[in-house]
Amino acid sequence: MHRIYQGWGEPAGFSGYFVVSFQEEPVTYGVYQDSIRYENESSIGEGKNIGAYVGFHMKPGQQLIVKASSSFTGPDGALANLQAEIPGWEFDSVHTQLEKTWQQRLASIEVSGGTDEDKRNFTERCTAPLFFPVYLTM
Repeated sequence: MHRIYQGWGEPAGFSGYFVVSFQEEPVTYGVYQDSIRYENESSIGEGKNIGAYVGFHMKPGQQLIVKASSSFTGPDGALANLQAEIPGWEFDSVHTQLEKTWQQRLASIEVSGGTDEDKRNFTERCTAPLFFPVYLTM
């Protein structure tokens, strides 16, 4: 999928691509615009009020693991990121590795003064460029 808008349809100034992978096989999928559904279609082009959907047969209490990844370079980059960063379906393993990675990155930031909320806000602002490098040039 390709997304070039942010918020309420305003241009973001850059292109972003993402892929989504499901542990179970969908039993239905499609796209929509407004209230019109196009079943078994995977693309709808550009427009307002568009989206995609998937459906699964699930048993009560059954969990569905979904993996997603993004890239600014294209769909192939997003798929390569997914395969490199989340190769398996072991949620706890991925969660543990993610926490370890964030702790390593955040360990270089020392914040003093202010309230706990101020510190949390500051730290969150420091992480934004890790997700959106364009912020570094703004």
